[in-house]
Amino acid sequence: MNALRLRPIADDDCVLVEQWLKQPHIAKWFPDPDDWLNKIHERNGIYSWTTHFMILHGETPMGVCQYYDWFEYGKSETWYTVDVPHHTFSFDYLIAG
Repeated sequence: MNALRLRPIADDDCVLVEQWLKQPHIAKWFPDPDDWLNKIHERNGIYSWTTHFMILHGETPMGVCQYYDWFEYGKSETWYTVDVPHHTFSFDYLIAG
């Protein structure tokens, strides 16, 4: 039985992630695919505080996930803030296949 595993996302994965984000049953939950794709492209730059992974079943990509420190994310949000770094994290995922 193939277990699920994570591997760091690569630039080459963006084409597949974009295809997933544009599927109608996924797009209703992710209305701005460019936002996710930009964060992936800038993962070593302005979004370096977010860690992205591909979710694999065996060798087959089946989704993407990310985690990040809410202290950093909260700098751009007004509805929720965290005052202490490395204390509260978010984990987001998309199972596409």
